[in-house]
Amino acid sequence: MEKQYQLIKWSDVSSQDVDLVISMINDVWQLDRMDDSYQSGILLSKVYFLSVLQDASDLYLVKDEDHLVGLLVLSIHHHSKLIISQEIKTLLTVDNNEQVIKFQTMIDNYHQNCLAMLKDSQQQFDGEIILFAVAKKYQHLGIGTDLFNLAGRIFKENGCRNFYLYTDTSCNYHFYDYLQMKKIASRKDDQRKNFELFLYGGKL
Repeated sequence: MEKQYQLIKWSDVSSQDVDLVISMINDVWQLDRMDDSYQSGILLSKVYFLSVLQDASDLYLVKDEDHLVGLLVLSIHHHSKLIISQEIKTLLTVDNNEQVIKFQTMIDNYHQNCLAMLKDSQQQFDGEIILFAVAKKYQHLGIGTDLFNLAGRIFKENGCRNFYLYTDTSCNYHFYDYLQMKKIASRKDDQRKNFELFLYGGKL
């Protein structure tokens, strides 16, 4: 990145930063389109982000002054899980209505399909890229590649020899082919038409 951005670790993330993350998730994945309601999109983004945090060991935000540029969430398998403060848990907790329950079921089904792919691959990995995303305003500037490279450096610094990630046909999964990761497995989701998940692996 030519411009110098702020890199913020999880321990320094504020509740205001979490609000920015929630807005970015809604904007990038357009979750508000599921119910044609911005407020519903925010609620679903909270559900999704909390599920991500529960699996994570490391999280980094990239900011441009008060603007969120990107997000990188990792799991390094010999690291402890993130400690989520009560303040942030409260911020991310939503009431269970029909739409939230349906969305949580969708997330759970996605995770089960991913775990099945990983098990069937009979491969072991030291780290996982759980999530990385770039705000729409900052896309197509090479920041996604920079975040990916940052993940590689963090993995190496922590003794990882390899890593993996899940993606699907709703994302630009060819990006990982471009980054020379190996597509290890794929799996169709019976609950969603024309939807396929992929397991990619990379060596360090």
